[in-house]
Amino acid sequence: MLSETPVIVNFTDNFQQKIRSLSKKYRHIRTDIQPIIEELQSGNFLGDQIAGTGYTVLKVRVRNSDIQKGKSSGYQIIYQIESPTNVLLLLINNNNNLYRGIVEVVNGASTLSVGNVSIDEEAVINGKITVTVTLTGLRPDKTFTVDYSTADVTATAGQDYTATNGTLTFNPGESVKTFTIDINNDTVYEGNET
Repeated sequence: MLSETPVIVNFTDNFQQKIRSLSKKYRHIRTDIQPIIEELQSGNFLGDQIAGTGYTVLKVRVRNSDIQKGKSSGYQIIYQIESPTNVLLLLINNNNNLYRGIVEVVNGASTLSVGNVSIDEEAVINGKITVTVTLTGLRPDKTFTVDYSTADVTATAGQDYTATNGTLTFNPGESVKTFTIDINNDTVYEGNET
């Protein structure tokens, strides 16, 4: 969908901090993401929608020109379409660090933090991992609900883990919720997977 009105692209503090951090290792990151920003400014909303956020949030893969190997060498940008003329860049990660740290879901000033979900299969003791989700910035008298689901990145559902999904409800005064993912330990060494 191309817009005749230019789209304003804004950046969260987290996005800007991550760019600064990644640019120390990947000096061409700003040049790599510029074509995506230009596409968004023209109203061409690229990528796949992330379900369950309650907002129009998309993810798009960007090539990392500092690394010349395969799909895993790129970045993933997560952004929200706030209106037909306003986009907010939420998060950027290199694939080796995907979904570690903060995943922001804009709801006023609310932020959801998701703990590290990259695991070493050998470190799983009871065949499960616990994912911790922390909510900050919500008024204490409000209820906040978020849907979640697992998605393959380097790990494969059915082979490495059991796909799961559900809904977390933060009642007034609650700020931390968890859910578990069953891990299928096998005898093949695969290193860390996400």
